[in-house]
Amino acid sequence: MKTAEWRRFLLTRNPAANRQRIIGILPSFCRFLVALLMTLPSGLAAAGEMIRTAPGHLLPPYDEFDPERLAPTRLPSTPQIVVRSKKEWRTSGTMNRALTEACRAGRFKERLPLQYRAIFSDAVLGVAFGHGTNLYDPGHKGKTDTVYMFRYGDTTDCEVLTIKKSAMKKL
Repeated sequence: MKTAEWRRFLLTRNPAANRQRIIGILPSFCRFLVALLMTLPSGLAAAGEMIRTAPGHLLPPYDEFDPERLAPTRLPSTPQIVVRSKKEWRTSGTMNRALTEACRAGRFKERLPLQYRAIFSDAVLGVAFGHGTNLYDPGHKGKTDTVYMFRYGDTTDCEVLTIKKSAMKKL
């Protein structure tokens, strides 16, 4: 259609005449769409298939059925001091290498770093309890009668000290 015909087409108030014009345009428009669609797949095929770098490298940000996320432990709103000691932190408990490695990998850590605190003469450590308070432990490595102290608990350089609950009073 030429420009003048388009103007007449747009200005015509007769619906029957407009329908006839649209029907006349449809076959050429359909041929154009078919030609366009036939060229598209060849361009997409040239792009190739996406290749993953590692299996499962784009995991969702969290597991939908994670009970840790669905029912978090209730924590106090202000930080709580659990231990205040004049000793050095190194003498307060035993360094646990396996839990330290798990902490560095994010599999054994505090829910909220320094929510519970152990204050020593040379450092402030975060505290989590083996029964689950402030402890993220999906591998169930924690023991109920143990208190875990985290040095640099929110980093990949964290260190985990363990101490029995009964020995906490002697600090």
